[in-house]
Amino acid sequence: MGLAAYGLVVHSATLRARRAARRYLAWTIAGELLLFVAVVMLVTQNAGALTFDGLTANPPVGLAALLLVIGFGIKLALPGLHLWLPQAYAVTPTPGVAVLSGAMIKAGLLGWMRFLPPGDAALADWGQALMLAGIAGIFFGAGVGLLQQQPRLLLAYSSISKMGVLTAGLGAALAWPTAAPALIGALALYAAHHALVKGALFLGLGLAERGGLRPWLVAGLGFLALALAGAPLTSGALAKSVLTAGLPEQAQPLVGLLAASAAATTLLMARFLFLVWKQRHSGTAPYGTASTTAWLALLAVIAVFPFALADAGQLFANLAPVILGALVAAAALLAVGRLPGRRAIRRRCAAARRAASRFARAMRRPTRPVLIVMVKLVSVWRKLHERIQQTLKRRSLAPRYAGDSEDHWPLAGALWLGIGGLLLVALVSSA
Repeated sequence: MGLAAYGLVVHSATLRARRAARRYLAWTIAGELLLFVAVVMLVTQNAGALTFDGLTANPPVGLAALLLVIGFGIKLALPGLHLWLPQAYAVTPTPGVAVLSGAMIKAGLLGWMRFLPPGDAALADWGQALMLAGIAGIFFGAGVGLLQQQPRLLLAYSSISKMGVLTAGLGAALAWPTAAPALIGALALYAAHHALVKGALFLGLGLAERGGLRPWLVAGLGFLALALAGAPLTSGALAKSVLTAGLPEQAQPLVGLLAASAAATTLLMARFLFLVWKQRHSGTAPYGTASTTAWLALLAVIAVFPFALADAGQLFANLAPVILGALVAAAALLAVGRLPGRRAIRRRCAAARRAASRFARAMRRPTRPVLIVMVKLVSVWRKLHERIQQTLKRRSLAPRYAGDSEDHWPLAGALWLGIGGLLLVALVSSA
């Protein structure tokens, strides 16, 4: 599946697509090699046999467990192992990126569940490590995603953040084996929710890129954004409620971090809708009856299925974090003057600044240094923010050096074929 996705990433055959596809392929092969070595070590550890029942009775330890964590962590795009994901999502055609972000990225979670089976106390330390990696992924994806200028890249980093939630949940299942059965079910539900909603978001974004925005499309994208943020009466609220309920009492700090992640995702989705609105006139082609019908049918499934599964009260989770995220997003829009009626708002802000200036002059002189320091801090923050934005823009738009990374790829391909041939010869000779 990982190798087949190369064709999806490179489909447009542009220079940017080929570069992103090469990076994706390199990371995929690296992950597969790590997993191959881990499997060989597990076969040796289990006296020449390897079954999932055997792994449950004799779980991986030491280097084998580390290789499994890294190999499947590449597929889940943990921080530091995520470098293949943003550019791949940016260049892959819309149906392909919906599959990548919806189903294929969950392969790492499935691999961890099978090769690191929860319920064994020997894996508790690895559970703690996965929880830390998951928490880092949650806030790394949210923080970097807020700096993006393209909706696709923002959704890519949002996927990294959500995979952090799944990683932290599986880490909790490993760290507290008694809670593993409930957490495994909760993770399966969360993965299904994310697959449906994130796939629908990319498909809706594809419609907007193709034919521009329409009121019904804005409404659909807004509903999906709320569902991904975990707003009440959505599948996100159900998934987060079940996951939180499955955590043991010892994991209360993780409950608070999951609530903070809901607020961060709300900010991300507000930023996403703002970026889509800025590009509302980018497409003029017809939507296509089949594409529109399929997307609306997917929206109906996402809207209905939580009501078929939820118990009383499970659809009202995350109310406070989502409201907090929405308020912060509204304040940010007000600060940059992007809301309707911004001229009147600016006039009121100017009047407030004049009143504050008069008040400051009326105060005693010792307060002036404090005001000067505050003004300088605001100025430094603005300059730093502008510098970060300019750096990101230059890195995303600047062309690479001519012939960059082209010369050594034939040699690398020959090496991969040689290694594969040697492995095949060894397999045939041993048989």
